[in-house]
Amino acid sequence: MNDYTEFLHTDPISSDVGENTQSNTIPYTNIVSTVLTAIESEKDPRNLIMSFELSRLLLHQLGNSDSGIVILQPFMEEIFEIIS
Repeated sequence: MNDYTEFLHTDPISSDVGENTQSNTIPYTNIVSTVLTAIESEKDPRNLIMSFELSRLLLHQLGNSDSGIVILQPFMEEIFEIIS
C-alpha cells in the first residue's frame, strides 16, 4: 500500500474529464475488495495487527476526498463487520 499512496491520492471521478466515471473508480473498488478479502478470515495475531494497519491506511487514503468516500460507501458495512 505504501507504494500506491500516490495512486490513492488521485481523484478517480475528476481525473479523466469526459470519460465514464464508473470505469474510473474500478481500480479503487478492486483495491478495497482485495484488501477486505485478504483480511476477512485472518486469525494469526501478527497478521491481524497488520490487517488493522492496512485497513487504517486504506480508509485514511480514500477517506480524505469526497470521491474516496463515494468509493468506500458500498463497502462500509463489510468494513465494519470484518474489522469488528
